[in-house]
Amino acid sequence: MNPFKKIDPKIGLLKDTTSPFFGRYRLEFNQVSPFREPSFNRVFIKINTDAIEDVKRIYHLFPQHLKYQIQLYNQGNIRQNQNYLIDCFEDDDWFLCLDMMGDVAFMPMYNFYFALLSVSRYVENCHFFIFSSGDKDTRWIDEYKISGGELDFSRNEMETESFWGSIIYYLKEASKLNTFEFKRFAAFQLYDLLFDNTYSCLEKVDGCQNGHYTSEETTDGVQEYIETMSVQEQKEINRLIKVLFNLKLDNSLKGELNKLFAFDTLDHKRGDNVE
Repeated sequence: MNPFKKIDPKIGLLKDTTSPFFGRYRLEFNQVSPFREPSFNRVFIKINTDAIEDVKRIYHLFPQHLKYQIQLYNQGNIRQNQNYLIDCFEDDDWFLCLDMMGDVAFMPMYNFYFALLSVSRYVENCHFFIFSSGDKDTRWIDEYKISGGELDFSRNEMETESFWGSIIYYLKEASKLNTFEFKRFAAFQLYDLLFDNTYSCLEKVDGCQNGHYTSEETTDGVQEYIETMSVQEQKEINRLIKVLFNLKLDNSLKGELNKLFAFDTLDHKRGDNVE
């Protein structure tokens, strides 16, 4: 379902505070493909080499509130200035980065749709999701696919509004699609929340971007995370990882997922800010 299709493209990039799609969001960006090493809930979209100037021209027209959520970078400039440890491309490559440059975003969510629609023919094929860990009952999850220059968008609903709602959604989609690519993506999202424990802590901390990051280290055990799940969420996650991977939600999960996908070999510094 695409609820943004009926919106006039002339207002597609405007910050219309009266729109039913306007809200206060804590956005999460999860990339299915290309599968790049951990980007800390960001999306990286490479711009086609022959279209860099076209995208620069279009990006220049984006309103400032949207530029806080979609950034335009050159990989060589990043390496030279060393202000980010984003290291996914060649020096001459330009890319778009979907990331919140602040604690919250005040905007209508269709801004993303129209922004990406305007550049879709100039960028690589990609697949990703956006949802909000929000301050209200935000169960929507937006799926974006760009293939051959065409943008396909759909808005769906999670069973619960917690972070586990997105995990359950991804695991269910992985079960339906039954592809290695999506299974790896869903498994990584679960792994990232449970075990990337230097940066990911499910406790809500005031002032933390995206609502779940702290610098606190946690143990490799899953019990403390299981305690943040409802009984329904725990049962559903257990059921789905059994169906998909023949695994259980227990302390063996980390090692078993690494046997399947080698997540422990990924460079977890990529995408982090340099302090």
